[in-house]
Amino acid sequence: MVKETAVLINVRDRPSEIALLLSSLYNQTDKNFDVYILDDCSGTPLQAYHFFNCMINLFKCNGFKIYLNRTEFPHGVSKARQKIVDIALKQPYKYLCRVDDDVFLEPDFLERLIKVIESGY
Repeated sequence: MVKETAVLINVRDRPSEIALLLSSLYNQTDKNFDVYILDDCSGTPLQAYHFFNCMINLFKCNGFKIYLNRTEFPHGVSKARQKIVDIALKQPYKYLCRVDDDVFLEPDFLERLIKVIESGY
């Protein structure tokens, strides 16, 4: 089943930051989202990092869908952002939420964001 929101994350050579972001996403009060991660050709693939793999497994074991893609060569931030949007648009999401790889979200971030959008802002 496709969720209401797709959370889009681009990352390059920031394994600790992406793992912390994932931990804040996991603790969201609104659980109606899938996660798309695009590794823009990091020097070491994200899957080589234990903490990252632990977070991915935690999501999967609790019914979340995680879509992980990796580019063959660096695209740069703008092209990588467009690439992940193109990937997510293959599913019928109501909302796309792009977040940077180095943020830590408040637990009600997605819930508040959707309320604001739906109230007409």
